[in-house]
Amino acid sequence: MLALLNRFSILLIFPAVALAFFIAALFYYYRGNYDAPPSEAVAIQDLTPPVSTFTTLAEPPPLHDGTLVVDAAHSNGFTQAELSAFLSTVAARGYSLDFLGELSVSRGFGGFGGFDGGGSLGASERLGLLEEKLRGADSLVVIQPDDSYSKEEADLVERFVTEKGGRLLLIADPSRDHQINSLAERFGITFRPDYLYNQVEYDLNYQNIYVSDFRPDELTDGLGRIALYTAGSLESFGGGLAISDANTKSTVVETIEPLYPMVKADQGGVVALADLTFMVPPQNTILDNPRLIANIADFLTTSQREFHLADFPDPRGREPQPGYGLSRVIR
Repeated sequence: MLALLNRFSILLIFPAVALAFFIAALFYYYRGNYDAPPSEAVAIQDLTPPVSTFTTLAEPPPLHDGTLVVDAAHSNGFTQAELSAFLSTVAARGYSLDFLGELSVSRGFGGFGGFDGGGSLGASERLGLLEEKLRGADSLVVIQPDDSYSKEEADLVERFVTEKGGRLLLIADPSRDHQINSLAERFGITFRPDYLYNQVEYDLNYQNIYVSDFRPDELTDGLGRIALYTAGSLESFGGGLAISDANTKSTVVETIEPLYPMVKADQGGVVALADLTFMVPPQNTILDNPRLIANIADFLTTSQREFHLADFPDPRGREPQPGYGLSRVIR
């Protein structure tokens, strides 16, 4: 019985000590006579949300004749909705849109359904389809390819750009898996696996960076400030088109040199962007993002593509005949 009472006494010691400490702290830190400051009423019209200005372009676009091929055969990680504004801008310039691969409603980033025709095509079938599409193409867009380009496919695209004057747009950002360097490296471009961030000036979040410094070029004409929402950085022998400020950092590259989220290959016919979000609604209407999208559309729809008889095979499977397709040989 005595042992039980001793154990009970020990159990009461700990709550008693804790209570004593609480009472001592209460009288030591709380002096009383605290008056809360009056709350300040702010009119709803005086509230300014921390988001950049939305803008629109009013001028009519120039019209051109041609075809833009969009890669959809390499398990590309984008959705139809994400590209709607960009592709509408290209189509408004008179270009036809053609997809390499088929639309899949079962896959795509975020589960919304994207273009994923590559999963049903063998390597030889995909190579043959790419060769067929590039015969009649003026420009090619490759976005977030999750399947690597084979050597033969990269050879085809390289000839399309360097020998035939076609134009190429490469886009990938660090938020999604991609194998775009399997093609980009052919043109001296490397997509780094980093995020760009700015803790001094940003739009809502430090990963939403602003870019205000641009190299003079047709793609940067009229740009004052753009907003990129999931950007990485690029390396290129051709140099950067969009140049980050001193407060923009990379998550993997420690450097005092500027970082480039947009570059141009030294051949001039290839442009790469390490961000997709700037063209996705509603970000496509922020600051000068509409102007950038329009400039990219102009770049793609003013290709100097040269066509030859070999680009227009006889529909009956025979060798090209004199006169077949001559309307597209000379621009």
